[in-house]
Amino acid sequence: MVEIDALRGKLLDYAGAGPLAPAGATRLVPCDRPVPAVSDMIRIVFSLFLALIFAVPATASGTATGYYRTDGQRIDFAHAIALDQDNTEGLLQSARQLRVVLSDIEVPITALHGIAFPGVLAMARAGQVRGLLLEFDPAERTAMRITILAKPDDPHGSLLSLIVSNSEGVWSALALNADQVSGTYRSKDEQTLMFEFDASLLGDPVCEDIQGAQVRSTEVIKALIARAEALKRGDIDTAVKLTAEVGRPALTALSAEARTAAAISMPDLLAQLKRSKRVVERHASAVAILDGGSWASVVLEDGKWMVSD
Repeated sequence: MVEIDALRGKLLDYAGAGPLAPAGATRLVPCDRPVPAVSDMIRIVFSLFLALIFAVPATASGTATGYYRTDGQRIDFAHAIALDQDNTEGLLQSARQLRVVLSDIEVPITALHGIAFPGVLAMARAGQVRGLLLEFDPAERTAMRITILAKPDDPHGSLLSLIVSNSEGVWSALALNADQVSGTYRSKDEQTLMFEFDASLLGDPVCEDIQGAQVRSTEVIKALIARAEALKRGDIDTAVKLTAEVGRPALTALSAEARTAAAISMPDLLAQLKRSKRVVERHASAVAILDGGSWASVVLEDGKWMVSD
């Protein structure tokens, strides 16, 4: 074991562990960016090795039971996945938030990353997943936000969100520790909504909080600018290639009118991106803080930052 640990340490020192772990993994090593200059072949070999010894599977799915029923439709749950979010960026409504997805299919943890628009919402709008997105502060058990993950009848319609609150607590049971979270909820009549889940509690720790002039030279800002410039040109094909996988169907489906509107709005976004003075990089996601409290998000896929908003 000593020899293996020593080899592991040398590999990390040489190749840089952070960017080489697969997208969607919660890695157990520091993020070392930028990656040292090594040949592409060596980088691929190290990437595969590190993926085997350090990465948590991107899906890491737990179990769920229960259903949501309304207006003649019923959504049953089979899988659960959970993300533990801190508020380093200062953009959440509490110091800590848990984001849990109960779904009919396994969902990658990357689909839960982001501030306000996690990729699972785009998946639901595209009809790729059905279930619930739960968001709550584990220290404040009297309220929970529930978003219904189901494709809207109107392509331009919004997903339905509910705020559940009760001064005596909304949970029938809720238990969590550093690695696991489980919960039980039943609506009053038990006809509309009830569920139980048990899932590993995954994280996306901060690697670096970058501030000042150096922000504009980060790969995060470069990725955001490249996608914005493509949309400004009306180059949807390039924009799609620079977008996170879960967001590509929605971008591809944009109407001509929506594409024109996006192109018109891009100069303002580009100006904001070029003035950015803070980027928070995590293991598998990052956020650029823009003017006026707005932000832009990216996720790491195959070692590259891809726009997720």
